[in-house]
Amino acid sequence: MNKHLMEIGEHLVKRHDNFVPFAFNLLKNAEYIETRFDHIINSALDKTLTGEIKRLIINIPPRHGKTLKAVHAYVARGYAINPKSNFIHTSYSDKLVHDNSVTIRDIVNHPDYQKIFPHVNFKQDSNAKGLWRTTAGGTFLASPAGGSITGFGAGIIGATEFSGALII
Repeated sequence: MNKHLMEIGEHLVKRHDNFVPFAFNLLKNAEYIETRFDHIINSALDKTLTGEIKRLIINIPPRHGKTLKAVHAYVARGYAINPKSNFIHTSYSDKLVHDNSVTIRDIVNHPDYQKIFPHVNFKQDSNAKGLWRTTAGGTFLASPAGGSITGFGAGIIGATEFSGALII
């Protein structure tokens, strides 16, 4: 990878304030417009990636970008940092968790993401909406309320770097 792309990648993973507009642009091909909550939420999410915050609840009105920031961009950035990361995403609706799963895959599979983060790839046999794996051994499980998550983990026990999260 060339030096310029490496610098871009380092800039993007350094702060969620940098990564969210990038992810939004990949999804919508449009400029991201910040909300008044962005810096506060993104700063808190940064602290979860460093381990400074172990549990985080984000409670703001609908349509202020919680899902983009705390699910789509967070998981895509998490894999850019460590493709071995393990995520579990659960919500009340199977349609919502599966839609989020597809959206995250769309970000990671986007040619611009792949140019900057070529170390993040999905296994060829991982096309299910509810469960997929990275070639580095990471996992993403999307399960609605009442669904089974037994046998799966979020994060890696004993890891010294970011290794995933449970996202509800």
